Amino acid sequence: MHGYTVDEIRRMGIRELDVFKDRTLPDCAEIIRSMEARGIARFEVEHYHKDGHIFPLNVTTSIIHLNGQKYFLAFHQDITMRKRAEDALRESKSRMRAFTDTAQDAIIMMDSEGLISYWNPSTERILG
Repeated sequence: MHGYTVDEIRRMGIRELDVFKDRTLPDCAEIIRSMEARGIARFEVEHYHKDGHIFPLNVTTSIIHLNGQKYFLAFHQDITMRKRAEDALRESKSRMRAFTDTAQDAIIMMDSEGLISYWNPSTERILG
């Protein structure tokens, strides 16, 4: 995921991968409090790839105890595709809104139960 070999990544600290190396201690403390209170914490970060590009990650982490020591157990999921899909959806909604808001015809959208979820300005003008 990060482009490093197992040996390379073992010699690195998490801060070397984190885009926000200067993440404040209160942010980290809040994550730890969440893990202690709920047993788990979920958050998004951006990491550097070995080739220099930045990619988003979803992190799920918890504290585990082994042989009297505390460790962080973290699962990283690359969410690049999800972020791209979210951006595309936002752009699509923006284009749809620009189209419907300027249309001269009445446009009404209903949900699966027949409840009106949107109407454009022309609907108000035509129907009052």
